[in-house]
Formats: sequence, structure tokens, C-alpha cells
Amino acid sequence: MLDPSKYPAALPHESIEQIFPEVFLVHGSARVGPGMRMNRNMIIVRHNGALTAISPVRLDAAAESELDRLGKLTNVIRIGYYHGVDDRYYVDRYGAEFWCQTRSDYYPEPQPTRPLDENIVLPIESTELFLFKETRFPEAAILLTVHGGLLITCDSLQHWTDWSYCHVVVQDGDKNVWLFPTDVDRFILAEVHDAKRWLVEAGL
Repeated sequence: MLDPSKYPAALPHESIEQIFPEVFLVHGSARVGPGMRMNRNMIIVRHNGALTAISPVRLDAAAESELDRLGKLTNVIRIGYYHGVDDRYYVDRYGAEFWCQTRSDYYPEPQPTRPLDENIVLPIESTELFLFKETRFPEAAILLTVHGGLLITCDSLQHWTDWSYCHVVVQDGDKNVWLFPTDVDRFILAEVHDAKRWLVEAGL
């Protein structure tokens, strides 16, 4: 029997939100240092009653019950090298297939049962998979071609309009970054970032 205490605990997150027919979003948070958090998101896609979680975020008990009502989670997809802390929980709890690139080993467990490559057919209809090939560490993007198109990325391309789980970032030139706790609940900044840090670390 699964012992939830042996996995990283659920961090603050919002409720499951339907953003398109059969497509759901969970806006959550990640711990990036002592007392410091930032945003992260999970996308859930339902197809014929089966659920696929992209960039999983562990849920609290109430939200997990809501997830179970949506359908049976059968697939977990990791598309970002640093975004896998909750993958093992979902794979173990639901017995899900795990899809990721073979070099995505920042979180070495679980091992992929469906390695992502150019020839793979994703478990979601109407999708296109893009794999970054010239980077030091693996990253992928998924395009849902329905509902006008939905591009699902991780660190490579970031569109920030909600800072609800973030701390204020202050940068001194290009070298030093400090994160300060803040009581401000939300910042609205509609801007597409080129993920400069990701580009540097990826060797681009």
C-alpha cells in the first residue's frame, strides 16, 4: 500500500480549473530554497476517460479526490529537466506510464517506461512534440492543436501573468539575485520571457 509520507508533500496550490474542453490546469508552487517559493503549473488532459498529467504537481487530499472524479490517471509526462519532484508519487500511486527523455535525470526516479523521442506517439490526440536537441540537458514542448492551440512548455519559454506564489525578485546586473518574502498576493505582469537563465544553462 502506498505511503504518501514517503514522498514530497503537497505544496500550496489552487483548485483544478478547466481551461478548455477536456483540458485542465492546476496552478501550484515549488520550493526553491529555504522559505522561498515560485509558481509552477500542471496540465491535465482527458481522452476517453483517461487522464494524462504534464509536469505533475502533487495535490492535497481534497484536490486529489477531485482529480480521481475526472477519470483514471494513466500517463505522466515530464517535459522539464528540473520539474520532476512529484513524478514518482503519481507513477506509484496510479501505476501510470511515465514519459520523459532518457537523459532527464535531475530526478532519476522513476525511470521512463515510454522514453520521449522523435518517433513517439503521445497518449493525447491532436498533439505535436518538440524536443530540444542542442541543449546540455533535455527539455521538450507539447502543442495541443485543438481549441485554437495550446503550447505547453516548462523552463524554455515562460509566460508570467500571475506571481501569487512567488517572492519578489531583485537582480543586481547579471550576477546576483536575491529573493525577498512579500505580502503582496498577486503581481500582474503580462510578458513573455525568453528564460535567459535557461538559455545560459542549456548552452544556447
